[in-house]
Amino acid sequence: MDDPVKYSRKPNEDMFELTVIGPGFGESCVLHVPGAGWGVIDCCKGTTDYLHSQGVENLSFAALTHPHLDHYEGFNALFDLYTGRIERIWLYDGYIEQRLIRLLDVAQKNAIFNARKLFNVLEMFAGEIKKGAKGRKIAAGTNLLSKKYQMDGGKSFEIAIDGLGPSLADINRFVGLLRSRPNDIDGDLSHACALFSLMSPEMNLVSATIRVRIGTMNIIFGGDTLIGQTNGEGWREIALGTDSTDIECDVIKVSHHGSKTSFCAEAWKRHKGEKAKVPFAIVTRFSKSKVPLPDESETKALKNCAHTLLTPSIGNPRKLSKVIGTNAEKALKRLGRKVHSVEKNKLGIVRIRIPLSTMIPNLELFGSASEVL
Repeated sequence: MDDPVKYSRKPNEDMFELTVIGPGFGESCVLHVPGAGWGVIDCCKGTTDYLHSQGVENLSFAALTHPHLDHYEGFNALFDLYTGRIERIWLYDGYIEQRLIRLLDVAQKNAIFNARKLFNVLEMFAGEIKKGAKGRKIAAGTNLLSKKYQMDGGKSFEIAIDGLGPSLADINRFVGLLRSRPNDIDGDLSHACALFSLMSPEMNLVSATIRVRIGTMNIIFGGDTLIGQTNGEGWREIALGTDSTDIECDVIKVSHHGSKTSFCAEAWKRHKGEKAKVPFAIVTRFSKSKVPLPDESETKALKNCAHTLLTPSIGNPRKLSKVIGTNAEKALKRLGRKVHSVEKNKLGIVRIRIPLSTMIPNLELFGSASEVL
């Protein structure tokens, strides 16, 4: 990293920390919650290296928002390092649908797509619960963690981590689509192959949305939550539903890499609350597509909603240079991105630390991380 001493500096006990790691494909949110300890929401490569740099010996929680490779690829390494030392396991609701489990079993045994990786990760989550971790499903209205943190000066903070989604309608739509697919999984391997392929994009339906509240400060993790087809689904339910809750926030990890399909204007209006813009928004790029996410129009929409828009990864500069020119740095600047580094495959890290004594955030960028200007 750019400054090894600064990078490995540990937070004080009374500091909230959000570190978002992103190599251009994959994302990981590492949290330090005062009074609760360290936790991980989704996991990509590089996460265990960061935890090791912070001297983390135990995890308060490990959470998977939904079953897509870029969100679970790093859990194998995480569980190898922390097995038996994770207090809580949180998984998106809908993962125990038996038809999906049977599909994964057949698909992974025949090395279909990424089924084997997903099957192994879900087995590891189940294994941690068997070793004593407290398991919870993440869905709208679920409380995952509640604590009261007492500071030395006598001041105290109520801390809560809650699920905002998926909604019951999201889960029912996913299960309905799953059950509507071909039935003969065992008898015809091609059916299992086709089913897993068809269900892959629909797995965003059960993506969890998580809110961390410390006193009056809110931090929201969007996973890959989409807008929703009705007011009972996705961000529409979170923002407009009968059980909608407080989603004004100080920091948000933007959902689904800032795509148009996840941008809900009413939700962003509520994220801002009385403020002109959300103070910090962090978007992880998805560079394994013909048009990397977010594209220019999506980036502009996010910038209109966030005072400071950050990204841990500028994507693959070699691919960009093929399209725009040989000088990758100039190409990125022409796309409106502030460039700190264009080293291929360099890991990017956005870190925000907030001492509860002052509630003044301190922003640090490492590797390919940058502010989107």
